[in-house]
Amino acid sequence: MLDDIAVGYYNTETKIYIPKGNKTNEDDVVDPNHLSTISDFVRVHFMRRSNHLKPVNNTEMKPRIRLIRNRNTDFGGSHVTCLTTGFYPCYINLTLFRDGQPVADHEITGGDLLPNGDGTYQMRKSLEISAADKHKYTCSATHLSLDNKLDVTLRNELLWKNKL
Repeated sequence: MLDDIAVGYYNTETKIYIPKGNKTNEDDVVDPNHLSTISDFVRVHFMRRSNHLKPVNNTEMKPRIRLIRNRNTDFGGSHVTCLTTGFYPCYINLTLFRDGQPVADHEITGGDLLPNGDGTYQMRKSLEISAADKHKYTCSATHLSLDNKLDVTLRNELLWKNKL
């Protein structure tokens, strides 16, 4: 692309770069060997990068899950964050519970599915809590790679262990 105009494309069958849309004799000025060198470079680069686009053999990758509490000095409370990462394929159900009941969606921030550099995915959901909060929080994930749901619990004694 050049100024939002397609000026060429890579033909995967012939494995060469093909200029596109130029109806003048300017193509005669370009050395075909140079185009071949560029085509080889582009092909090698794409092949090398394709290894980072998905896990090897498209195998299912189990999620790793953490439930973290961070102090937020802006409002005197904390954030409880559920982070799951390293899973493939991308479909996952991540739920944050307060005392065994799902936290309402309007209280939660995040929840976007994001790619990792290794072809796996991550998701994060956070909740603001007050300094006086004594609830038990649990993060639960269900994924194709898991036989059962995966739960991680953050109890109030852990919430307040490092209280300032």
